[in-house]
Amino acid sequence: MRKIGAVAKPFCLKEEGLCWEGGVSRVGSKLYLIEGVLHGHLQVQCALSGVFFDKSISQEMLLCVSDGLYTSAGRECYVGGRVIDSMDVVESFDGRIDLSALLRAEIQSIQQDYHYANQIQ
Repeated sequence: MRKIGAVAKPFCLKEEGLCWEGGVSRVGSKLYLIEGVLHGHLQVQCALSGVFFDKSISQEMLLCVSDGLYTSAGRECYVGGRVIDSMDVVESFDGRIDLSALLRAEIQSIQQDYHYANQIQ
């Protein structure tokens, strides 16, 4: 994390048919902002029929990562020109930002949501 500065370092990760492109920048002494776009196709299960189908995904992703325990005076904080819910800050205790683990967690979150095959976008 120490090598990340105020200028965003670009990244591109691909997993399960999705591509996450963006940048990581330092916005505080121990706070980092990850901004990017997640796009591609992901296999999800229809909540009604149980049939698996490919769903088109295109969404912005904004994450904050704290190097160690994150403490905030209020529920919302101002980070990198944006208002962030302090409950959405990911804490890292090993001095690394594991982008692959964050992408896998987002994929699992999308797959566990309710999807309907007749509403394919």
